[in-house]
Amino acid sequence: MKKLILVIATVLSLSLWAGDEISEANVPELIFKKFYKQYPAVNTVRWEKIEKSYEVSFVENGKSFAISYDTNGIVKRQDCEMDANELPTIYFQKIKELYANDFRIVKVFLKGYSSKNPTYLVTIQHGSINYRFTFEYVNTNGQSMYIQRVEEVD
Repeated sequence: MKKLILVIATVLSLSLWAGDEISEANVPELIFKKFYKQYPAVNTVRWEKIEKSYEVSFVENGKSFAISYDTNGIVKRQDCEMDANELPTIYFQKIKELYANDFRIVKVFLKGYSSKNPTYLVTIQHGSINYRFTFEYVNTNGQSMYIQRVEEVD
């Protein structure tokens, strides 16, 4: 249970939005039904009202997710936790260029996984220090990329 709470907290801390937590009873029926139709087995969720959007954070199959819906039930943003082996090769190679084989991928989080230009947040351990890379596509075919930011994290 503590791990589940920690995973949900991680999703929420990486979210770009900040809103007020609400109960499922305060989620519009259209959005509520749409979410549970797509994710019927999920039973631990956290809903937030953020301006004119509703965000739900949850864990499914051990991975953290956050989805933002507009008031009409249209998905505006989807974020998810990923396995290290799912990181696109171009990003893995960029890290390898900088750290050779002296690193370990700790966590990969994909922001906007349904968009043409998702952002990958990759936390690595190099020696005793953790670094977070922020990778973004610079074109839609995924062949070009840049590192938006590299920062030391706890």
